[in-house]
Amino acid sequence: MVRRARPAELPAVRELVDRCGLDSGGLDQAVVFVAEVDGRLAGTVALEQHGTGGSLAFLLRSAAVDPAARGRGLGDALVRAALRHVDAVRAPAALLTENAEGYFPRFGFAPVSRDELPAALLESSQLLGGCPASAHALLRPGLTVSNDVSSRTAVAGPSVWRAADMADPRAWTIELDDEQRRDIVTAAVAAARDGRTVATLTADDMPMPSLRPLIEAVVAALTAGRGFVLLRGFPIDELDMPTTELAYVGLGLQLGTPVGQDAKASLLGHVRDERVPRTGPHIRLYQTHHRQDFHTDGADIVGLLCLHRAVAGGESRLASTHAVYNHILETRPDLLEVLYQPFAWDRNDEQAAGDPPYFLLPAIHDWDGVPRVFYIGWYIRDAQRHPDAPRLTAAQRDAMELLEETANDPTFHVEMDFQPGDIQLIANWNILHAREAYEDADDPADRRHLLRLWLKAHDFAGANELLRDGIPDRGE
Repeated sequence: MVRRARPAELPAVRELVDRCGLDSGGLDQAVVFVAEVDGRLAGTVALEQHGTGGSLAFLLRSAAVDPAARGRGLGDALVRAALRHVDAVRAPAALLTENAEGYFPRFGFAPVSRDELPAALLESSQLLGGCPASAHALLRPGLTVSNDVSSRTAVAGPSVWRAADMADPRAWTIELDDEQRRDIVTAAVAAARDGRTVATLTADDMPMPSLRPLIEAVVAALTAGRGFVLLRGFPIDELDMPTTELAYVGLGLQLGTPVGQDAKASLLGHVRDERVPRTGPHIRLYQTHHRQDFHTDGADIVGLLCLHRAVAGGESRLASTHAVYNHILETRPDLLEVLYQPFAWDRNDEQAAGDPPYFLLPAIHDWDGVPRVFYIGWYIRDAQRHPDAPRLTAAQRDAMELLEETANDPTFHVEMDFQPGDIQLIANWNILHAREAYEDADDPADRRHLLRLWLKAHDFAGANELLRDGIPDRGE
């Protein structure tokens, strides 16, 4: 993952830059990007900004990748991330290098004399002695993107938010009261006694009158508000595991119809580390402890009930798809148009007999005049393993990375650290969600464990019918 560096990471960034034989001075005044692999700093690049207005220019510097992490494309990803930052303001970028002048032309840089560099860069410490006089100068002109490249308009309303708007958790947290908890327990115990299962349970089997105002508040938040809500205090401490599952599905049935989440059309997913290596896409990422970058799921509503927390990590992060959309529209409208084009998606080896191992779908489509995002970056990248799948273009890669980079910007997302009994409910078309990597307990009973629901909503439709209906049973 490539992202902006956090202030606390600058000492480690300087150490890496020094270790690679580059100048680490002045990085605290630069825009620094880092590449993270398995939770560790693996690479970095920095941008110095000089001048203002029409004289604005950037100096790309301190591009370094840990020797142990080389050969993974991290250098390319770091440079592209930095240049997207530059291109957002249509400014030129330059660099000085002693031995990599053959590497950077692929990104649009060309050799120039130092006299040809933008005047604003002459104040850079790199040109004032940070780099030796023998270093080669390269220049990349400012990006030219017509304002007419996209006729689309920005989204407005409560679904457009950034982290500062969600700083107070009380605004998006609903605490279950004693009466509501009691109704849930009573209804679930009765349904279990009557022999109901997750597959046979109906909303009528779970009469919970005290929850009606809560359900209405949740629907309002998902359809006309921020797009997510956290319910706190679900009574897992009063129920055994089978009855907890019934209670959770019973709550979900008040909002929608559960739909299949895998090739077996499982209505209730167990999100936990199954301790199996991810040898291919057939091992779903949620079955591991690895990080899941920002993405969407299937259906209209995604629900997660926390049963056990991880020893460390595993935080959930949410970003407004419409805030991300607006940012891309403002900064790179040309790449927004790319996201409306079809991408090849991997089927994770779950396709029916005779079906192709991938399908084509755009990351964004408009429905009733509103942008709807369906995006899972690793599904798209995994599809490249199939020889007959359309190859990702450079523009598609840039568009994907910009979407992910924007959502990963701390100013765009809110973080939740689940407690046992918490339920996160999100409107799948309005919210991108991510999960951080985590460390687990040795005892299986104490490991991080969430229950997941995909729901086709009763009161609204958030996606097209293909996605709303989840994954059908492949009959295998």
